[in-house]
Amino acid sequence: MEIHTLQDVICHSAAAYSEQAAYRYKVKKEVVDKTYKELGRDSMAVSRMVDSLGMRGKHIAILGTTTYQWIVSFFGVTNSGSVAVPIDAQLPAEAICELLERADVEMLFYDEIRADVAAMAGEKCPGIRTIVSFQAENSLRNENGKEILSWEQMRKENVGEFEAQIDPDQLCTILFTSGTTGKSKGVMLSHRNL
Repeated sequence: MEIHTLQDVICHSAAAYSEQAAYRYKVKKEVVDKTYKELGRDSMAVSRMVDSLGMRGKHIAILGTTTYQWIVSFFGVTNSGSVAVPIDAQLPAEAICELLERADVEMLFYDEIRADVAAMAGEKCPGIRTIVSFQAENSLRNENGKEILSWEQMRKENVGEFEAQIDPDQLCTILFTSGTTGKSKGVMLSHRNL
């Protein structure tokens, strides 16, 4: 199989290494394994989620630590034909909101460690139409009345195959530089670049 896009990487890995562990992490004191097959299935569910919410082709931010949900969301976003915008979770909330605006983000996946940004996004980032929490068990509303969707609930509702026609040269992700010599810059990378 020729590999030209991140979607090809996930499909090839799921087929070639199906039951092997792709990702291991701790939940309390227990180690949890996720296979390449599960990674492929869950990333397709995120792609379907993005599509069902009308966000396909949009810029979608992912904010948090590199958890299983973060990785699956990154692949799900890029494999839906959308643009992933990973954001450094250690930045101040104001700086994050400024990056979200500069990147024309319309959807935000976030980890509860940055619930402050999700709360602020409704007010300071009017372009964000959809917010998804990695930890919320059910959909809820933030203090500004904005609906916060549950990643797990949405993943379960969107299980199934998903395939998009992706041009290897189309925009895949926007990575912001650290900004050590001035304002951070958004580096635009294609599937082929990655």
